[in-house]
Amino acid sequence: MQPKLLCQERLNCNGDYIIYSSSEGLNYYKCSSCGLIWRDPNAPFAVKEKSQTSFNGYKKRFFARLYKSRVQLDIIEANFKKGKMLEIGPRLGDFMIPAKGRGWITEGIGSDDYAVEQCKEKKLNVNKGSWEEIKNNGYDFIVMRHVLQYLSNPFDMIDKVHDSLKSKGGVFIVTRNGDYYKANWLRGKYHALNAKKGGRKNVVIFNYPSLRKVLENAGFNIVQENYPIFTKGSNNPVHTLERLIRKAEHCINLEKEILVLAQKKG
Repeated sequence: MQPKLLCQERLNCNGDYIIYSSSEGLNYYKCSSCGLIWRDPNAPFAVKEKSQTSFNGYKKRFFARLYKSRVQLDIIEANFKKGKMLEIGPRLGDFMIPAKGRGWITEGIGSDDYAVEQCKEKKLNVNKGSWEEIKNNGYDFIVMRHVLQYLSNPFDMIDKVHDSLKSKGGVFIVTRNGDYYKANWLRGKYHALNAKKGGRKNVVIFNYPSLRKVLENAGFNIVQENYPIFTKGSNNPVHTLERLIRKAEHCINLEKEILVLAQKKG
């Protein structure tokens, strides 16, 4: 059965695509119009709630993630005033902890029982729920890191985020990079597209042009793509070095994930 990719309906793409990768019968299709890479919509899969054991990797890298979150907060705070922040899918709280420490009023919503309990133990305001339950017009800023790639309909999520933000509110998105050199070289052997690994759960993979198009179509202006080398108000030389490294990775196609900061149109 020839698949109909969701971007045909939502972005008015022409329906042309290529088989981007194939792994043990699981195909990913790349839209020729917008560049989005879609998991075969006819392929069955089930994403189970993560167990405590599956978070062991997160725990081992927790302090490294805290550091990375602080670098990312510098970028946000250079462009937006502190206010009420929601993180969708906060994992173990590595972003909310430094945000709360810097004076943001933080909330989180997650679908995994264990992750939610771990956040509560850290005295974070995180509740179990789905993104459909988010209230409208309540937030100054929304964070989504590695959430979009797991959604069968990322357009609805971004529309909901738009409606949930105050006028000129901001959104910070981190997600897999479809232009990462290993994805282009290895295709079905790359873990994110492999049927026995990430392909079991990754539904859609963006690159910068496709995410930019989706956000602008939903009513956002792009503020920042990738890491700026310098940020207003941040004088931490270690953070500056980190951003320089990330910028270099972007320039030579070693960037595993894309980072986009956008603002709701007033």
